[in-house]
Amino acid sequence: MFREYLCINLSQLQKNEVNNFNNNPKIFYETLINCEVCNSKKFTILFNNDRYGINQKTCVCNNCGFIFSNPRMTKSSAEFFYNSDLYRKIYEDTDKEDLFINTLKEMRGYMPNPPKKPNFSKYYYTLYFDFINNEINDFETVLDIGCGKGKKLLDFRLINKKSFGIEPSNICSGVHKELGLNTKIGFIESVKEKYDLVILSHLL
Repeated sequence: MFREYLCINLSQLQKNEVNNFNNNPKIFYETLINCEVCNSKKFTILFNNDRYGINQKTCVCNNCGFIFSNPRMTKSSAEFFYNSDLYRKIYEDTDKEDLFINTLKEMRGYMPNPPKKPNFSKYYYTLYFDFINNEINDFETVLDIGCGKGKKLLDFRLINKKSFGIEPSNICSGVHKELGLNTKIGFIESVKEKYDLVILSHLL
């Protein structure tokens, strides 16, 4: 069983950010004693780090096969990780100022397409959009939790749906304001209203 995950090739900026995060005294972890699916206490560590070198162990439950992070960041530490845009600087290899400029440029150039019949033989970005609109036609409001840059909000706005977003990133929030998107900074706990359709993409 492999214990170390070989990291992707990182720039010096990424290496510095990962090192700063791994040694940040404000980051705390909590250990799960039981599997959240079957309640077993028997785990096996698959990896000691993620592909960027962040000290995050990945375990598998020996009983049911559920794969999860353990120990994992506490709620407050996770909020810091996402609110600070640290993860975006690490993943996209750029500093905070360039990240805003590049994201805004990307979003201004994004051209959403009307939904069509989904093609399940291959993956493409708007497969989710085609699938939803092929299966559901009686919704008017959409909430995207963890909406990121906001592409899904633009997809639904194209077909005249009322789209809203929740996103912890301050940089993305600034981009949303520039684009006139209806979003607010926060996590799932920030959701108070009711919506016809709720999307959680790349979150669980």
